[in-house]
Amino acid sequence: MDSPFGHRLNTNYTPSDEEIETIRRDLDPHILELERLNERISELTAQKTQLEGYINSHKALISHPRRLPPDILQEIFIACLPTTRNAVMSAQEAPLLLCRICRQWRAVALSTPRLWSYLHLSAGFISAVDARLSAVSQWLQRAAACPITLSLSHEDWNYYRSGLPTLFEILADFAPRYRVLELLHLNHDNVRELADIRPTSLEVLKFTGKLSVLSQLPLVAAPKLRAVTIRSQSSERLDNDILPLPLVWAQLTHITLSSRSIGPGYDFSLRTLLQLFGRCPALQSFRLSDASLDGAVDHPADLITLPSLESLVISHSLVAPSALIHFLELVSMPQLNHFHFPVRVAQGPATESASFFLVPLSSSSPHLSTLAIWLACMSRQSLLATLESFPALTTLIIFDRCPSATDFMNLLTPPNMASDLLCPALQELELKQCRILPKSALDSFLDRRAGRLRRLSIDTSLQGLRGPDLMSEEEIQAHRARGVRISFQEQVAWDDGVWGPPKQSPWTGLPSDADNVEWFSM
Repeated sequence: MDSPFGHRLNTNYTPSDEEIETIRRDLDPHILELERLNERISELTAQKTQLEGYINSHKALISHPRRLPPDILQEIFIACLPTTRNAVMSAQEAPLLLCRICRQWRAVALSTPRLWSYLHLSAGFISAVDARLSAVSQWLQRAAACPITLSLSHEDWNYYRSGLPTLFEILADFAPRYRVLELLHLNHDNVRELADIRPTSLEVLKFTGKLSVLSQLPLVAAPKLRAVTIRSQSSERLDNDILPLPLVWAQLTHITLSSRSIGPGYDFSLRTLLQLFGRCPALQSFRLSDASLDGAVDHPADLITLPSLESLVISHSLVAPSALIHFLELVSMPQLNHFHFPVRVAQGPATESASFFLVPLSSSSPHLSTLAIWLACMSRQSLLATLESFPALTTLIIFDRCPSATDFMNLLTPPNMASDLLCPALQELELKQCRILPKSALDSFLDRRAGRLRRLSIDTSLQGLRGPDLMSEEEIQAHRARGVRISFQEQVAWDDGVWGPPKQSPWTGLPSDADNVEWFSM
């Protein structure tokens, strides 16, 4: 637009009084035109909003979700459930969230029993309000005939909840349908209230707390129980409390044990482990973690055969090579495919011969595909013999407290493409507690293993090794394009948090409580 003062615009010129009047007269028609345009814009905006509303409301009538058959919608709803924990009684997530979208979705959700067959309960939170207690009953009733997966947490902070007896009565009514039951932090006062809970169809039991509480619960002897996970918080040895439990040992297929004992000495002995194995001929997997293991076996034992055992994992405890050799002589595991048994450095004149302790496992467990190795307790010759003994390995987990993992990486890296490979079927490699690893050794390993290797994980939490020093982000992405996932595990800072009663919520007792939550009744 032309202006009589165009040459003065965007300068520091100060107009005279006469020029100011001229400028004002020039602006008057333009101001009126701007007001007219703004009015027109408002009218058009209103028309646009009205037209969009008309279009969107009619598009909603013909949208695909409205036309989905109820059975398809049910499957979608079930896929909305949490995958790593049970659902909670909150409208922030499925299934309650699905009931608040529209009438049709609510009807479908309420008529889908599988949606309501998973539930986590915080006893303190639920029992504080009568409406929540009745909502628990409604929830479980909606599961109809579906087997129920239930987790119950009772954080004991020495305050009385008058609704607890009512809650346990409700839970007892549905006990015959429990398939998976997890109990967290129960105390001796709850034993009497839980006595009426007799889950005759229970297949999986998970317990966190004092074993003296667990031993008094009748549900431990459930006739169909197949899998148990026990996280002991007792001050006594795990040894003293496990074997006396009235479990139907002969039918157990999966056992996971851990201990937070702060008492002196060992938590679990190899002797007890052998006794436990002798009671469980159907065992398919066993895991012992966060517990110190006594490797002594002070008397001869008969050979124990576990024909179905596929996974044996011992972690956070080191035994002498001689103890592991003795263990492998006493236990036959023909179907074993995952073996993780920590071994400490051998002492004395038999150190070299003891370092070959894993070689016999290759003949007794020919299907082994996942193996953990502690480099510090093995010589180069025994490591080579061990790797040669397991040509079918697909996953290797290496613990390295030695100065360097270079020798190990060189063993797995042939000098040229025509050379034979150790562990030719290897697809996954995990390096734990790795202190020193030259980048050249890592690059050579990846180049020679290209084509079959699928995953490489390196623990860089110890001082002296950093992920960015080994590989740039561009290199990681380049290897990913070739089909190899590479990850570096950094050290995580410890956070003690704030000590005191937790804020009660539907999430209380789960691995990570949610903040700023709101509970809605059904």
